[in-house]
Amino acid sequence: MVAGSPRTIRSWLFRRDGGTPMTEAIDAVNVWVESSDLAEIVVALQTDFLKALWRRLPAPIRTIVTWVFEPTALFRGLRTLFKLLPQRHQAGIYTWIQPTGFHHCLSYLANYRWTHRPEHFAPSILSLRDEYWQGDEQRKSELSDRFVHLVEAFVLRNGVKKTTSFSRHTGILSRILPALKLPGEPITVLDIPSSIGIASLANYDALSTRWPIGTYVLGDLCFEIVYDGDRECVFDGEGDLLQVRGWRGFFSVYRPAFSSGRWAFLSTLFLLPLHLRSWYTKRKYKFVANDAGTPILVVHPEVEKRVRDGIFHLRKTDVFSTVEGKYDLILSFNLLATRYFPQERIEIGIANLSNALREGGALVVGLDDSYRVFQKMSGQLVLVENVGEL
Repeated sequence: MVAGSPRTIRSWLFRRDGGTPMTEAIDAVNVWVESSDLAEIVVALQTDFLKALWRRLPAPIRTIVTWVFEPTALFRGLRTLFKLLPQRHQAGIYTWIQPTGFHHCLSYLANYRWTHRPEHFAPSILSLRDEYWQGDEQRKSELSDRFVHLVEAFVLRNGVKKTTSFSRHTGILSRILPALKLPGEPITVLDIPSSIGIASLANYDALSTRWPIGTYVLGDLCFEIVYDGDRECVFDGEGDLLQVRGWRGFFSVYRPAFSSGRWAFLSTLFLLPLHLRSWYTKRKYKFVANDAGTPILVVHPEVEKRVRDGIFHLRKTDVFSTVEGKYDLILSFNLLATRYFPQERIEIGIANLSNALREGGALVVGLDDSYRVFQKMSGQLVLVENVGEL
């Protein structure tokens, strides 16, 4: 309590002489991961009252609040300290926190600023595509890396990222193909999820050395986005808000599914400020159906060229629903794994893919360093090879 006249109290509360402010609750959530310096939050200042209170907070409290507003530096420091521990201690801690997804949350926050740089905003695909076809081979390689970084921050509504890389699965395919038998030629292939398709480029080339390919389908939940240039926000084909441009980068409405197990609520609780901001942002930026916006195809330029040439076919596909078509070979990497979904959901996805397989066809499910190969025999999937854990 401050002694003095009402005018004195009002003067104390509403002073306008500098200081680093906090803002109202929703605005605090909005800038939670966007400010590297609390002084920059002044652009979001709504009340002089909070400004005056901040000025009078003890230094230790201001330090703690600074950490809250600047999680990137804080969690990078925690990650650095973790790496200084002996390997056996690291392994023990990892085993303990792995089911919670907490380590993924820390990594996500530590890399948040870099991942959400302005050049990684999804509509940057337009300028990247134009620059790609005008560049030489070295420049194309550099821009391809930019594509990969851009989709690292592209998270769909179901929590799946479009993370990918060139030749991501060729090592596994080189081990599988010599012994793999398929029912007929030319073969039909479903590659899901295909992201922006760059891994599919090498997959296609590897398969074509063994069999003639009749149809190669890239399956994914989202191949096209809609960019509202007036409001600088991005929607998927269903009208779900995905990204919103900010003054220092952009905000992703959805976050990766860090944990699919019983402790998933802990990672959700830890990222609660981001979830609150997502709720607020989705209410603020509604999809306007009669406003066409700018449609953007979310694939690599080389993939887009193969689509135009009739080599690749894009098909919106959800493994948790009925999968259209019949295939001799289905490749599904980095999707149906317990790090992303609970076991019951994985079984639904595998069943749907099985229904899309021809008799004698093969299903390959895996991660970057582990996989399972199934063959469809008498209408049932039979496990023929299992390497590592999914």
